[in-house]
Amino acid sequence: MTILVENTKVKLEKACLKLSKYINILFLVLTIMSSFISKIWGQEVNIAQYSVGQGLPQSQVNKIFIDSRGMLWTATSGGGIASFDGMSFTTYDESSGLAGNIVLDIEEDQKGRIFTISTWGDISILENNKISKIIPYPEGYTGFSTLEKDSYGTIWLAGNKLCYIENDQIIEVASDLKLPFTHNPNIKCFGDILLVAFNDRILTIDVKSKKQIKSKSYPFEIIVAFFDNNNVLYIGTEANGLYKEVNNQLFQVQLPSNHSTSSISITDIFQQNNNKIWFASKKGAYCKENDEIVYYANDKGVGEYDITSICFDEQENIWLGTKGEGIVGIVNTPFTYFNNYDGFNKPDNFAIIKDHQNRLWTGNNEKGIFILENENVITLTKENGLPDNGIRTFARSNDNFIWTGTKKGLCKISPDLKVTVIPEFKDMYVKSLLISKYGVIYVGTIGDGLWEINHENNSIKKLYDSEIKNVHSLCFDLKENLVIGTNYGCHYIKNGEITFYKENLKNTYIGNVTCDKNGKIWVGTDRSISRLDDNKFTNFDISDGLISDVIYILFTDSDGNLWSGSNKGLDKITLDNNSNIVNIKHFGYSEGFKGIETNAKAYYECESKEIYFATVSGIHKYNPKHGYNFSYNTPVYINKIKLFLEEIDESNLNGSSKSWFGIPQNLTLEPDQNHITFEFFAVDYLNPKGVEYTYFLEGFDKNWSPPTKLRTAVYSNLPSGNYVFKVKQHGNNFSQIASINLKVKTLPPPFYKTIWFLMLVMISIVIIVYYFTEYRTYKLKNQQAYLESKIEERTLEIQESEKEKIVLLQEVHHRVKNNLQIIISLFSLQSHFTENKEALELFRNSQNRIRTMSKIHEKLYETKDLSDISIEEYITELIDDIIASYDIKNQVKVNAKIEKCNIPLDDLTPFALIINEIITNSLKYGLKEVEQPEVFISISQTVIGDTTLICGDNGKGFDEKIWIDHQTMGMELIKTLADQLDGEIKLTQEDNKTFYTLKFKTRI
Repeated sequence: MTILVENTKVKLEKACLKLSKYINILFLVLTIMSSFISKIWGQEVNIAQYSVGQGLPQSQVNKIFIDSRGMLWTATSGGGIASFDGMSFTTYDESSGLAGNIVLDIEEDQKGRIFTISTWGDISILENNKISKIIPYPEGYTGFSTLEKDSYGTIWLAGNKLCYIENDQIIEVASDLKLPFTHNPNIKCFGDILLVAFNDRILTIDVKSKKQIKSKSYPFEIIVAFFDNNNVLYIGTEANGLYKEVNNQLFQVQLPSNHSTSSISITDIFQQNNNKIWFASKKGAYCKENDEIVYYANDKGVGEYDITSICFDEQENIWLGTKGEGIVGIVNTPFTYFNNYDGFNKPDNFAIIKDHQNRLWTGNNEKGIFILENENVITLTKENGLPDNGIRTFARSNDNFIWTGTKKGLCKISPDLKVTVIPEFKDMYVKSLLISKYGVIYVGTIGDGLWEINHENNSIKKLYDSEIKNVHSLCFDLKENLVIGTNYGCHYIKNGEITFYKENLKNTYIGNVTCDKNGKIWVGTDRSISRLDDNKFTNFDISDGLISDVIYILFTDSDGNLWSGSNKGLDKITLDNNSNIVNIKHFGYSEGFKGIETNAKAYYECESKEIYFATVSGIHKYNPKHGYNFSYNTPVYINKIKLFLEEIDESNLNGSSKSWFGIPQNLTLEPDQNHITFEFFAVDYLNPKGVEYTYFLEGFDKNWSPPTKLRTAVYSNLPSGNYVFKVKQHGNNFSQIASINLKVKTLPPPFYKTIWFLMLVMISIVIIVYYFTEYRTYKLKNQQAYLESKIEERTLEIQESEKEKIVLLQEVHHRVKNNLQIIISLFSLQSHFTENKEALELFRNSQNRIRTMSKIHEKLYETKDLSDISIEEYITELIDDIIASYDIKNQVKVNAKIEKCNIPLDDLTPFALIINEIITNSLKYGLKEVEQPEVFISISQTVIGDTTLICGDNGKGFDEKIWIDHQTMGMELIKTLADQLDGEIKLTQEDNKTFYTLKFKTRI
């Protein structure tokens, strides 16, 4: 009974298999037919291929893999393994300690370590950028062919046995996986399920319990099994293509290709995010998105590679490992190009447009029009009715006609591609077309000026015939005013009036005009781009950041960006609200713009914001979704440290928590290790050569460095201290920041700067200073004693000499005084022999004057200090003597207020004589007939030597004319003596008083 059931089961399986083959043939026919219809759904792609010439150690790749650091790993057949960062490969082979150079698979564990298996040798583990450990195979194992990490971080191995690694030990799992193999097993993990595909079977393993759940066989040889996110099982076969199993029902998936679906060998399956599933085959790659499958092979520029493995990075680039062709990347650069379509790959296209049916048009300078429809190219030439094959410009009207300007006329082409020539423009070189929102068509020609076609009144007329001859470009401003670029500058039409602008233009030949988002007019010449500000232009060129001054394209896109196409690529210019340039992003070859040099005015922006450009290498399309908006987290790593430009072994670096590259997070350097070079890189596969870096050494630099494409930073003569080196990708706010804490030790001080040496020096200095002070004190005491004895001796000598001088001077003054007294006596004796009153009065005056001088000498020889005469005593006695000589009745009252004054001897004599004259005049004339006669005198002196004398009486006064005219000898003498003192004297008569005021300055 059992045998009967089994035979029946086998017959049913064969019948189903035969039926499925017929169904497959039908599906294949439909697929081939549909492929010709739906090929337009596919896109041109950018391909990056790396093989031995680019640094890959071997061209046959068995496995390709992206690790947690974002680096791409390849396992090769003979070259070991290699990691790739977008710029260069790092190879690990037997010379580096790898167990074997023929590596079958590669995987990463939870610690970030890389595991590899080889055809001969054991399991190799890479850690900190080097082979750190080898796990030997257990005895009796013939080797493993595949590795897989489950959702819990456990590494699984499959070969002739199924095993997993725990604590770096290989542990076997009981299963029905046994030799011999038709194909090596392939394992993939999905949640708690591990699928093992081998021969014609699929094993299901529970990764938690490490036990087999089920085993199922299929009627074909299996290479790979894969569950998608909807739990649909895809099965890749050796020679029967691709199958999927839904609810235990098996269906063959029809793959669009140039090969029989039944003969396709599926080698790997990988799901990209949630929406795309990729299938690798020996004849190329397939991508399933929604219900559409796209074949990536020759017609996509990928080539019919024998693909062994497939993966994708964080930038959503697809990487394919091949047998013999190295690795191939389908890179999401913002540009795709049409090198596989006739006409679209030509260098001299000068017009691009899309019609309402989404057909792409390009106009060639010599070969007419090429239209891409459903990946088929339709050609229109003079034979189809065009005025000429030299196409210069396109415009689409409201009725969906494509207006075409040629070198010899104007025509319009209907949606069904019928050509209608406009006879009024026969043989005219039509270079520019512009259609307003009202349907008015403006036609710019070379040599025949500007024209207007108005369908409302069916008129065609020439505009501004005298002003405009050659029209190279046209645009509208925000108010639909027309702007015209000509040979000689820019014409601007507002409200029917035309204004001409060219002031400050570097070149008046304007090939492009455009209006920016703020309403400013920009023009492009072969010297600069220029902005119209009021009545003159402001120019911008390479000094402002443009890649080139030779401008072939200038326009404003729907997002308000300004695009400049030149002989060196594209510049995407960001403007602020004042139309100032705030950023320029350049697109060249490394950014995917492989055409480099653009053609004049050859661009078109679609409603989807995709922009087409015509270049010398054909048509390129810009996709803003991949426009380097830096929305991805770019990993940045510090991979090397050099001291004095020589790479150092990481084992010599002090620190802990080393990175993958062996660089510690906290690095300590000796004081003499102060010339340091940091090497770094960013894992970027879109534009690795265009990555710009900025770095900052916290504690040393004040600001982040200017952007640079160099991947090194050098610091020399770093002083001792604590630093943090940081580096990131410039312009990417999502970029990671790699950092290292750096400490440069303090250099031990020389012996002469140590504390013990300084203390010893201080003690020595104190001792030296003490003994030196004692010695100096002893010497100074002796010298002081000697000097004191000399001073005392000399003082005695001086005192004796002074005494002698004083005695001598006193004797001189005594003799002078005696002589003056003799003169006074002679005058007195002589007065006895005359009765002439005038003579007697003269004698008396002379006696008083001589007595005044004699009194001084009397005081000098009476005092011990010849320089110190009491003025108060001297003046008082002088006044008393004068009064005594006249006032025999003693009636005159003396009112004296004399302060202590210091009057030099040279000034004292004239000073005393002045007082003598004033008192004498008072006694002789002023006090006659005064009942209570009074003489008053006041002498005062300031601290700076200003001396004031006030002297007079209470007499009746006299005629001031006598004083002014010097009519008496006394008056003359008073003024003369005052001049001798360099003083001022004045006479005052008021309130029954007559007095003199003398002011002079004495030397204190």
